[in-house]
Amino acid sequence: MYIPKDFSQTDFKAVKDFIAGSPLANIMALTGDSVEICPAPLLWQVDEQNPLGYLMGHVAKVNPIVKIDAKNWKVVFTSQGHYISPNWYPTKAMTHKEVPTWNYQSVIFSVTPQLITNTSQIQQIVATMTDFFEHQLKQTNPSHEPWSLSDAPSDYINTMCRAIVGVKLTIDNFEAKFKLSQNKTLDNQQGVIDGLTQLQSATADNMATLINNLFKE
Repeated sequence: MYIPKDFSQTDFKAVKDFIAGSPLANIMALTGDSVEICPAPLLWQVDEQNPLGYLMGHVAKVNPIVKIDAKNWKVVFTSQGHYISPNWYPTKAMTHKEVPTWNYQSVIFSVTPQLITNTSQIQQIVATMTDFFEHQLKQTNPSHEPWSLSDAPSDYINTMCRAIVGVKLTIDNFEAKFKLSQNKTLDNQQGVIDGLTQLQSATADNMATLINNLFKE
């Protein structure tokens, strides 16, 4: 991935925070001359044997990616990001030398995959992921009643788990690009924040917050 110096993110905590907020990834495995791609939500987990930890999730047992005999896979997380208008830069009014761009965050992990077929281990993966996402809903809406595996009949859960394969993706390395107007002057960064805030949308507000957090550093 091409990463200009201004946009390079090497803080692994910031990377973990990003993927926790944008957990839908594309898992990619090379097969012959083509690439098999599997969208799936993944969660980062601690690994005592590896300081970078691992990514955990599950895919359908019939998914072709589980049949690919490859040691090294790639996992890509990319945010929705937001369009940035040149009209938001104060310098545009003076020089007109500004162009549109798109701000976003993207992380590529190189991983070593391990497929998990044990039913109890698969259930633990599903339970962990369910608890994580249900807790997020509870934080957003305190009246939300969290769902758990015990809410469904055990034989039904067993049947559903037999249709999936757990994945443990040990992280070998990563590269991260956080393009958040770092290459702009402070006045232009503030102009972008103001322009995004005026849109009054959740996506725009999120991008404004990300830029503002860097703006304050």
